[in-house]
Amino acid sequence: MRLSVVNTKESCKMEQNVTAEEENHCAAVQTRAMKIQEGKPQKPLKVTTIPGLDVGPEQLIEQQKAYPTLKKYWELAENPVENGKAQFFVKNEILYRKYVGKHDEKGLIQLVVPESLREKAVSLAHVTLLSGHRGSTKTLSRVLQEVYWPGINNFVLRYVSSCDLCQRNVSKKLLGRHRWGHCQ
Repeated sequence: MRLSVVNTKESCKMEQNVTAEEENHCAAVQTRAMKIQEGKPQKPLKVTTIPGLDVGPEQLIEQQKAYPTLKKYWELAENPVENGKAQFFVKNEILYRKYVGKHDEKGLIQLVVPESLREKAVSLAHVTLLSGHRGSTKTLSRVLQEVYWPGINNFVLRYVSSCDLCQRNVSKKLLGRHRWGHCQ
Protein backbone atom coordinates (compact mmCIF):
# COMPACT_ATOMS: atom_id res chain seq x y z
CA MET A 1 0.00 0.00 0.00
CA ARG A 2 1.37 3.41 -0.92
CA LEU A 3 0.86 6.22 1.58
CA SER A 4 1.43 9.94 1.34
CA VAL A 5 1.66 12.31 4.28
CA VAL A 6 -0.54 15.37 4.16
CA ASN A 7 -0.07 18.31 6.52
CA THR A 8 -3.01 20.55 5.73
CA LYS A 9 -5.70 22.06 7.90
CA GLU A 10 -8.34 20.86 5.43
CA SER A 11 -7.37 17.22 5.96
CA CYS A 12 -7.44 17.72 9.73
CA LYS A 13 -10.94 19.22 9.57
CA MET A 14 -12.13 16.12 7.78
CA GLU A 15 -11.34 14.10 10.91
CA GLN A 16 -14.12 13.97 13.49
CA ASN A 17 -13.73 15.48 16.97
CA VAL A 18 -10.64 17.55 16.23
CA THR A 19 -9.97 20.40 18.63
CA ALA A 20 -8.49 23.72 17.52
CA GLU A 21 -5.20 22.86 19.21
CA GLU A 22 -4.96 19.47 17.47
CA GLU A 23 -5.83 21.12 14.15
CA ASN A 24 -2.47 22.94 14.09
CA HIS A 25 -0.48 19.75 14.77
CA CYS A 26 -2.20 17.36 12.41
CA ALA A 27 -0.30 14.95 10.14
CA ALA A 28 -2.78 12.79 8.28
CA VAL A 29 -1.88 9.87 6.06
CA GLN A 30 -3.68 9.74 2.76
CA THR A 31 -3.85 6.51 0.74
CA ARG A 32 -4.43 6.21 -3.01
CA ALA A 33 -8.00 5.09 -2.33
CA MET A 34 -8.63 8.24 -0.28
CA LYS A 35 -7.23 10.40 -3.07
CA ILE A 36 -9.56 8.70 -5.56
CA GLN A 37 -12.55 9.35 -3.27
CA GLU A 38 -11.63 13.04 -3.12
CA GLY A 39 -11.45 13.11 -6.91
CA LYS A 40 -7.74 13.89 -7.17
CA PRO A 41 -6.21 12.60 -10.43
CA GLN A 42 -3.48 9.99 -10.19
CA LYS A 43 -0.03 10.87 -11.41
CA PRO A 44 0.76 9.13 -14.71
CA LEU A 45 3.61 6.63 -14.74
CA LYS A 46 6.78 7.60 -16.53
CA VAL A 47 7.05 4.95 -19.22
CA THR A 48 10.04 4.74 -21.51
CA THR A 49 9.05 4.18 -25.11
CA ILE A 50 11.30 2.40 -27.56
CA PRO A 51 10.76 3.54 -31.15
CA GLY A 52 11.16 1.19 -34.08
CA LEU A 53 9.60 -1.94 -32.61
CA ASP A 54 6.98 -2.22 -35.32
CA VAL A 55 8.91 -4.78 -37.39
CA GLY A 56 6.84 -7.34 -39.26
CA PRO A 57 7.87 -10.90 -40.17
CA GLU A 58 8.74 -9.91 -43.75
CA GLN A 59 11.10 -7.17 -42.55
CA LEU A 60 12.67 -9.51 -39.99
CA ILE A 61 13.32 -12.19 -42.64
CA GLU A 62 14.82 -9.58 -44.95
CA GLN A 63 17.10 -8.21 -42.23
CA GLN A 64 18.19 -11.67 -41.06
CA LYS A 65 19.22 -12.63 -44.59
CA ALA A 66 20.95 -9.28 -45.27
CA TYR A 67 23.53 -9.42 -42.47
CA PRO A 68 26.74 -11.35 -43.23
CA THR A 69 27.30 -12.12 -39.51
CA LEU A 70 24.30 -14.47 -39.64
CA LYS A 71 25.38 -16.28 -42.82
CA LYS A 72 27.11 -19.04 -40.83
CA TYR A 73 23.90 -19.69 -38.88
CA TRP A 74 21.81 -19.94 -42.05
CA GLU A 75 24.26 -22.60 -43.27
CA LEU A 76 24.01 -24.46 -39.95
CA ALA A 77 20.21 -24.38 -40.28
CA GLU A 78 20.40 -25.94 -43.76
CA ASN A 79 22.84 -28.64 -42.60
CA PRO A 80 21.87 -29.36 -38.99
CA VAL A 81 24.37 -30.94 -36.63
CA GLU A 82 22.99 -33.32 -34.02
CA ASN A 83 25.94 -32.91 -31.65
CA GLY A 84 26.33 -29.80 -29.57
CA LYS A 85 24.24 -27.65 -27.31
CA ALA A 86 23.02 -25.17 -29.95
CA GLN A 87 21.11 -26.06 -33.09
CA PHE A 88 19.79 -23.64 -35.68
CA PHE A 89 16.58 -24.12 -37.63
CA VAL A 90 14.22 -22.20 -39.90
CA LYS A 91 10.51 -21.92 -39.21
CA ASN A 92 8.28 -19.82 -41.49
CA GLU A 93 11.48 -18.52 -43.13
CA ILE A 94 12.67 -17.04 -39.80
CA LEU A 95 15.96 -18.21 -38.28
CA TYR A 96 15.84 -19.61 -34.72
CA ARG A 97 18.30 -21.21 -32.33
CA LYS A 98 17.51 -24.13 -30.04
CA TYR A 99 19.79 -24.26 -27.03
CA VAL A 100 19.88 -27.16 -24.60
CA GLY A 101 21.75 -26.30 -21.40
CA LYS A 102 23.01 -28.43 -18.52
CA HIS A 103 19.79 -28.34 -16.51
CA ASP A 104 17.42 -27.83 -19.42
CA GLU A 105 16.18 -31.02 -21.05
CA LYS A 106 13.50 -29.42 -23.19
CA GLY A 107 15.65 -26.68 -24.69
CA LEU A 108 15.22 -22.98 -25.19
CA ILE A 109 14.07 -21.60 -28.54
CA GLN A 110 15.53 -18.18 -29.31
CA LEU A 111 14.95 -15.81 -32.20
CA VAL A 112 18.20 -14.92 -34.01
CA VAL A 113 18.23 -11.12 -34.06
CA PRO A 114 19.83 -9.07 -36.86
CA GLU A 115 22.18 -6.20 -36.00
CA SER A 116 19.60 -3.45 -36.55
CA LEU A 117 17.32 -4.80 -33.80
CA ARG A 118 19.88 -5.81 -31.17
CA GLU A 119 19.94 -2.59 -29.20
CA LYS A 120 16.15 -2.52 -29.12
CA ALA A 121 16.03 -6.09 -27.82
CA VAL A 122 18.44 -5.27 -24.98
CA SER A 123 16.64 -2.04 -24.13
CA LEU A 124 13.38 -4.00 -23.75
CA ALA A 125 15.10 -6.20 -21.19
CA HIS A 126 16.90 -3.37 -19.39
CA VAL A 127 15.16 0.01 -19.72
CA THR A 128 11.41 -0.63 -19.79
CA LEU A 129 9.11 -0.25 -16.80
CA LEU A 130 9.03 -3.93 -15.81
CA SER A 131 12.73 -4.58 -16.36
CA GLY A 132 13.94 -2.12 -13.75
CA HIS A 133 17.57 -1.43 -14.83
CA ARG A 134 18.92 -4.69 -13.43
CA GLY A 135 22.60 -5.46 -13.74
CA SER A 136 24.33 -7.00 -16.72
CA THR A 137 23.89 -10.61 -15.52
CA LYS A 138 20.13 -10.37 -15.02
CA THR A 139 19.68 -8.37 -18.23
CA LEU A 140 21.65 -10.99 -20.16
CA SER A 141 19.57 -13.77 -18.62
CA ARG A 142 16.39 -11.97 -19.59
CA VAL A 143 17.57 -11.35 -23.16
CA LEU A 144 18.71 -14.95 -23.62
CA GLN A 145 15.25 -16.23 -22.70
CA GLU A 146 13.95 -14.97 -26.05
CA VAL A 147 16.73 -13.96 -28.47
CA TYR A 148 20.28 -14.76 -29.59
CA TRP A 149 23.00 -13.31 -31.80
CA PRO A 150 26.77 -13.80 -32.04
CA GLY A 151 28.56 -11.77 -29.35
CA ILE A 152 25.45 -11.27 -27.23
CA ASN A 153 27.35 -11.45 -23.92
CA ASN A 154 29.73 -8.58 -24.74
CA PHE A 155 26.94 -6.53 -26.31
CA VAL A 156 24.75 -6.70 -23.20
CA LEU A 157 27.71 -6.03 -20.89
CA ARG A 158 28.68 -2.90 -22.86
CA TYR A 159 25.06 -1.74 -23.07
CA VAL A 160 24.43 -2.01 -19.33
CA SER A 161 27.79 -0.52 -18.36
CA SER A 162 27.10 2.49 -20.60
CA CYS A 163 23.54 3.04 -19.31
CA ASP A 164 23.42 6.62 -18.03
CA LEU A 165 20.78 6.01 -15.37
CA CYS A 166 22.59 2.94 -14.02
CA GLN A 167 25.87 4.85 -13.82
CA ARG A 168 24.27 7.68 -11.86
CA ASN A 169 22.47 5.39 -9.41
CA VAL A 170 25.06 2.69 -8.77
CA SER A 171 25.97 2.23 -5.12
CA LYS A 172 29.43 3.64 -4.42
CA LYS A 173 30.10 0.70 -2.09
CA LEU A 174 29.77 -1.73 -4.98
CA LEU A 175 32.54 -0.03 -6.92
CA GLY A 176 36.02 -1.32 -6.31
CA ARG A 177 38.56 0.95 -4.72
CA HIS A 178 41.62 1.82 -6.71
CA ARG A 179 44.94 0.99 -5.07
CA TRP A 180 47.25 3.99 -5.19
CA GLY A 181 50.36 1.87 -4.90
CA HIS A 182 53.16 2.49 -7.36
CA CYS A 183 52.06 5.37 -9.58
CA GLN A 184 54.67 6.09 -12.21
